[in-house]
Amino acid sequence: MSAAATIRKGKTGPPQREIITIPLATGLKRICSTRFAPSRSSLSQSLKDHTITSVSDGLSAFFAQLLQESDPNRILASVERLADLIPLEKLTDDPRAILTEAKERLERAKLYLKIDNNSSRSTLTPYLKKVLEGFITAIDSILSAFGIGDFFKSSDSSLHADFKSHKVLSLFHIFLMLSTLVAPALGSATAGYLIGGIVLGIAALSIVFPLIKPTLHLPGNAEEWTTPFNEKEWTSGIRKQVQKKIAETLRRGKHPLLIGPSRVGKSLTAYAFAQAVKRGEHRGFKGMRVFHYSAADLAKRKPSFLGGNNDILDQISNAMGRHRNNTILVFDEIHAACQTDSNLAEQFKQFLERGGRFPHVIGITTEEEYERYVKPNRALTLRFEKIIIENSNEDETFEVMLKTLFQDPSQHVTDDSVLKYIFQKASAEDSAPQPQTSTDILQKCMDHISQSQISESPQKRTMSVIGEKIRGLGLQTDAGDQISRLKEELSRLETEIMRSEQSRTRLFQLKATFDQTVENMYRMIWKVATLAPTTRKVQRNQKLLLLLRRHLIPMMQAVLTEKSRELGIQMFIDKSVVDMAAVEKKPPCPKARGSEEH
Repeated sequence: MSAAATIRKGKTGPPQREIITIPLATGLKRICSTRFAPSRSSLSQSLKDHTITSVSDGLSAFFAQLLQESDPNRILASVERLADLIPLEKLTDDPRAILTEAKERLERAKLYLKIDNNSSRSTLTPYLKKVLEGFITAIDSILSAFGIGDFFKSSDSSLHADFKSHKVLSLFHIFLMLSTLVAPALGSATAGYLIGGIVLGIAALSIVFPLIKPTLHLPGNAEEWTTPFNEKEWTSGIRKQVQKKIAETLRRGKHPLLIGPSRVGKSLTAYAFAQAVKRGEHRGFKGMRVFHYSAADLAKRKPSFLGGNNDILDQISNAMGRHRNNTILVFDEIHAACQTDSNLAEQFKQFLERGGRFPHVIGITTEEEYERYVKPNRALTLRFEKIIIENSNEDETFEVMLKTLFQDPSQHVTDDSVLKYIFQKASAEDSAPQPQTSTDILQKCMDHISQSQISESPQKRTMSVIGEKIRGLGLQTDAGDQISRLKEELSRLETEIMRSEQSRTRLFQLKATFDQTVENMYRMIWKVATLAPTTRKVQRNQKLLLLLRRHLIPMMQAVLTEKSRELGIQMFIDKSVVDMAAVEKKPPCPKARGSEEH
């Protein structure tokens, strides 16, 4: 039977529902372009003699026509209408396979849509948390300026002791001045009670507040790794076995030290562990918070103007307060503590001993720096347990590349085989560190695509050359004919450029629609995989997913590739772009001590 659709007319139906026999693609086009669409039952009846294959062929032909003729803004609306009318059994013979496919791609969809496991929480919670942290920071600042908690700590130097004495006198003068100002208005007795109450309140708060502080705010440019979702979130699959070793080591009261070559993803592994802690995947660590520091930055900090040593570790410890046992600290470039004369390594030895002030610490360093700086300090080495980090495998590197890819909202890669090809090219040398080599090649490819889309057209470059010639010939009296010919050529090029710019505009409008279509596809994946099977909208979401993923997106990609090639624009990363990026020589970077990328 030919691919035909018979759209039946009811007795009082509108003229669009006349009994007609037309090619299926044309029938679908009329359905999507008319105001009056047939009912589900009439369309189901018209499609009853069609197989899934013939419907699929009709959809492909329909979308091909739609992309050639329609405004890009109408494309998604047409898909919505088709999802309302076409029965699911005409799109697939195994609805369960849709659910299976959606669940397999759920993690990727969550990454693309910036959705984490806590996305169902109220959007008001993060703002309330920021307000609370700001309030606590204000109290800390007030207590730092006017509190007396510092008086109960030992002085680091004679200058520090003198400073505390001067602070007592300064506070006395401040409160005496306040009494002088308030007493005439309130009376001596009332003013005395008020000022005395303020003094006693600040004194009590200085002592009690560190013990009851409801949240944790660490000094020294700490970066919290257990915050809500960000672009690094999708790293849960990175080195699962290494993550388990980190958890086991911390449970035994030891401090794991991640050691490996530069650019193999040591910090990324620690971050993946932090995200797993946030999700409660490791026994005994649920609810803990993970903070990241660069030990190189801490080592560069100057001692206080009051004298003494670099006291940043003391500041961190004091800020941890009652949250000490629920805090994990990650110190990147831990070898930097052994490179300076700041006494930081000695402080680390004290803080990291069993029962010390830092109960949970993860250190990160390279093999070279470990052998050169950390290993000679035997006492510090004994505080750690080494965990060797090697190159990531293909699956792990694939996840990291996806994370890099999804940081850009524009779709540069539509085929997973391209990412696998990047890994193959990056693994040509056994010594190449992974995942960094693969992500470097991917970033070069993305840069090439972006540059291709903004580069000047050949016609504009030719016009510039002709303009220079005309200006040069304008000084010659016998060059009139030549100038006329050049001006005619210039006029022709202007017309070509106008047409080219119109084509480029339509191309990028279609590309924007394509990006939106891909986002809709990932949203349908998330809905199909997470909504209860009994939900009324599940079947419609399944149809939308099938229409987008199996029909519209492949057709849009083919059209975009063809049209962009005609205009000399590279729209997607393919193997030729990867080959070009892989052979580019990366300029050598001077390696600064203590600043290696991990």
